[in-house]
Amino acid sequence: MRPARSAQKHDPYAPGLHHLYFQVKTMTDVDLCSEKLRSVGIKVSQPKRYPEYHPEYYAIFFDDPDGIRLEIVAKTSVRQALEFRWDELKEFLNPLQTLPNSEFHNPNKV
Repeated sequence: MRPARSAQKHDPYAPGLHHLYFQVKTMTDVDLCSEKLRSVGIKVSQPKRYPEYHPEYYAIFFDDPDGIRLEIVAKTSVRQALEFRWDELKEFLNPLQTLPNSEFHNPNKV
């Protein structure tokens, strides 16, 4: 990665890109990424849950040399269920509720 040729830092609230995220499989993977980034001198937020996004949301945040906000987040059980049963999905708004024998029929559970 190399910095942009402009001296102007990225503004996440200007039109365009707010931030970019990378999804990893587990919370342990988030922790490992945090350790690796710190080991090379990158300032990273502490790995933690963000229940305001989702009860299982676990992530770290850091900036690239241009000030673009980057995030590494662990997959939630809902995301894993979506991926596992992707070919069965027929709905858009709440796709898991239509799956037979789905533990996600009750939207209050997730």
